[in-house]
Amino acid sequence: MTGLPELLEGAVGSVEPHFTFEAIAQRIRRRRRARLRLIATAAVIIASTATLVTISSISGHQTTNSVRVQPTAPTGASDVLMFDVNDGILTLDFRTHVAARYRLDGWRPGDQPFLTLRVGDDFVAGWGKVRATPISGGSSLLLGSGVFVPATEQGAVWLTAYGKVQTSSERLVDMNGGTLQQGKVPPGPGPGYGIALTGIPGGLVLPTATGLDIWDARSGRITRHLGTSTGSAAPAFGSMLAWCDQCTHTLELTDLRTGITRSTAVATSGGSLTLDRQVFSPDGTELAVPISPDGGAPAGASTKIVFVDATTGTITDQIDTHSPYASIAWSSDSQRLYVAASNGTSGGEILVHDVGTGTTRDLGSIPPGGIDLSGALNYKDAALLPRATIGPASKCPTDQFSRSPNSYGKPCGYHF
Repeated sequence: MTGLPELLEGAVGSVEPHFTFEAIAQRIRRRRRARLRLIATAAVIIASTATLVTISSISGHQTTNSVRVQPTAPTGASDVLMFDVNDGILTLDFRTHVAARYRLDGWRPGDQPFLTLRVGDDFVAGWGKVRATPISGGSSLLLGSGVFVPATEQGAVWLTAYGKVQTSSERLVDMNGGTLQQGKVPPGPGPGYGIALTGIPGGLVLPTATGLDIWDARSGRITRHLGTSTGSAAPAFGSMLAWCDQCTHTLELTDLRTGITRSTAVATSGGSLTLDRQVFSPDGTELAVPISPDGGAPAGASTKIVFVDATTGTITDQIDTHSPYASIAWSSDSQRLYVAASNGTSGGEILVHDVGTGTTRDLGSIPPGGIDLSGALNYKDAALLPRATIGPASKCPTDQFSRSPNSYGKPCGYHF
C-alpha cells in the first residue's frame, strides 16, 4: 500500500494502513551459481509432456531464459509451504500431499503489515496484544502491546504504533517479551508519520511524503533520509535495504552503514515493484521482487518475478507467473523460490523456481485457503509441528473468522 493511510474498521476490528515496506540488509559477496541451463532443461523435457520456454528482457543489462514445465503429474517440493489464513497458518506438504491448518493464539483479522511471522522457533501473531507460539506447540507467550514488524536482530521483533494501536515507545523484544531496545519516534510531518515499515539494525524505517526516514532507537533521531517521494521498503538483510520511491521503474539497494545506493532499472510495463514481504534470500545473495499489475497495466497483465544480484544490483533472471497476483517464499537454503500464483481470491498454481538451473516447475493447484505465502519450512523444522488429525477437507474449515484457543488448539488436516 502506498499514499496516505485510510482508517478501516471491521466487525472484529482493524488497524490503519500506512506502509509499503520493509528493508535493510548487510553487504555480502555473492557466490556465482553455475547455470547449467542446457543440461537441466534437457532433463526436464524428457520427464514432461509439455514445455513452454519464456524468453524475455526487462532492461538493457538483463537476460532471462526461464523454463515453465507442466509435468504429467504434480512433482514434490523440497519444503513444506506455509500460507497465512484467517486464523493462523496452513501448511502444504507435497511429499505426503497433506494440508494442515494451525490456529495461532492472538491471531486477529485486520490490515496490519504481517498476519503471521516466523521468528526462530516461534510463530508471532496478533496486533494490540502480540503473542509468540512455539512451532512445536504448547502455550503461547504475550510479547507486549503494539503491531509487530520484522527486526534484523535474531530472535526478535519490533512492537510499534500503528493506526489505532498506540504505544508509549517503539520496542525491540525477544521471544520471551524482554525489551532489547526502545525509543520514541519523534513527531514528523504529515498524518500517520511514525508508522514503521520494517526494522533495521537498531532502528526502524519510517515512510514520509518525501521518501523514507531511517530512525535510530538509541539516539531517538533520524539518521538518514532516502528518496524524494512516497516510498516502499522490504524487510532488511543486515544493513542492506531494498526500497523504491519510483516503484514503476527503479529498485534501490542501500547499504545503511556506508550510505552507498545501487539503482536497478526495471521495465515494469504498467506494473509496480511489490516490496511488502521478504524479498532477500536467506543467505542475502539475491532478491526476488514481484512486479504486480496496477491501474496502468494492460488488461490481462500478469505478475512477473525479477531476480536481482544483491551485490551488483544486476537483474539475473525473470519468470512470468501467468497470474495477476503472486506471493513468494524462499527456501531456507536459498536454492528455491516458491510462488503462489492466483487471481488473488481463490484457485491458482504453486510454482517452484530453481535458482541454480534457472528452471521453473508447476507443482499443482493451490488448495482452498492458500493465497498468501508466508514462508517455507525445511523438513527438519516442519517435523516440529504438532501432528494434525487427518480427515475430510470439509472438517477442516478455511473460511471462518475465529478467536483461537491457546496455542494451536486442535490442528486439522486433509489430503489434497
